[in-house]
Amino acid sequence: MLDLYRKAGGEKYMLNQTDFIAKREEVRAVLPESGTRFRTQDISSAAPMLKLFGASQDDTNYHAQIGQGLLANTDYFRVTRIEGEKDNDRGALWQRV
Repeated sequence: MLDLYRKAGGEKYMLNQTDFIAKREEVRAVLPESGTRFRTQDISSAAPMLKLFGASQDDTNYHAQIGQGLLANTDYFRVTRIEGEKDNDRGALWQRV
């Protein structure tokens, strides 16, 4: 299980991106099939992801950190962020390519 690190004196959680990369296989297994569009929280809220990263849906900054992990690894995950599409309360819009 990966750790979420609480910043000293703050409430934000920070996902260790090195650990995120180490678990890319497990993250890729949660992603939808090719051609499917999804929001960041469709992935980050999935039970396997919450378990993998030892998180809860209420952890401040968790969902954004997952989005950053996806963005930093678009080639590996074969995803693209849909530009020009407004983010909403479920996060950025992505497509599996």
